[in-house]
Amino acid sequence: MQILGASFDTVEENQTFATRASLPFPLLCDTDHAVGQAYGAGSAGFASRITYIIDEYGVITHTFARVNTSTHAQEVLACVQ
Repeated sequence: MQILGASFDTVEENQTFATRASLPFPLLCDTDHAVGQAYGAGSAGFASRITYIIDEYGVITHTFARVNTSTHAQEVLACVQ
């Protein structure tokens, strides 16, 4: 299993955020918003907090469109275990 994050922020902004939040996974920079647009995770230049679980074949198996940061990790882990 590979966990990745993506945001519209720059490399420097992502690095600062990842360090401050002690993220144990890499953050990808989508500064041109192409990935966010392709996945429906952004509109009008703003990113939405959406989690997708994508299987080994590239198929989205779960979508979490409303992320509650206090329970989200447990919800995601329940789907992949």
